[in-house]
Amino acid sequence: MTMNTRVTTRLAAAALLGATLAGCGTAATTKTVASLPPKSGKPAATHAVSGAHRSRAGGAGAQRGAGTGQRPQFRLDDTQARRDALINAWNACLLAHGASPASSRRTPGAAGPGSGGIQVADPVPAAARAACVDKLPLMPPQLDASTNPHFHQDSLAYVACMQSQGLYVTLLNSHNIDWTYTPGHPVPSDDPAIEHRCELSAFGH
Repeated sequence: MTMNTRVTTRLAAAALLGATLAGCGTAATTKTVASLPPKSGKPAATHAVSGAHRSRAGGAGAQRGAGTGQRPQFRLDDTQARRDALINAWNACLLAHGASPASSRRTPGAAGPGSGGIQVADPVPAAARAACVDKLPLMPPQLDASTNPHFHQDSLAYVACMQSQGLYVTLLNSHNIDWTYTPGHPVPSDDPAIEHRCELSAFGH
């Protein structure tokens, strides 16, 4: 499988945030993912995208100024079960405040964890977003330049780690770890596991 046909969204919830925060600003124009976490490609929901990019909408920009400081936060060492529980609590709130449930058959634009769980259809009403902002999980602070003083060195180590294991990517900017596949290299079948290992190794100090 070549990189042009593969899209990853590591924190699948991170797929969800961007769409749900459309009113507050969505992440990456090349990859419109609803953004809250999952793992590359396998977990959580993603939107249709143009190109093979991975994005974590709802990063620092969406975190600052939204909420009261009571919001839950993803951790680098989260289990998928904990991530799903946080996303499900958020989606349940959205549904209770006017959002529509996604159809049982997954379609682009559905928001929620990748396997099972509560799913919400896009677009999410602004009133529901506003009512549930305090349940919207924050991304790990280590993954953002504004909250990690070692972000530059960590991001270089992150990319080097993935490349050493056969996953070739190029960072899209200098303030978070959104990336795209590097042309000319195949994508390993275990790329979500590689990404997760390297994220912990590079940022988990």
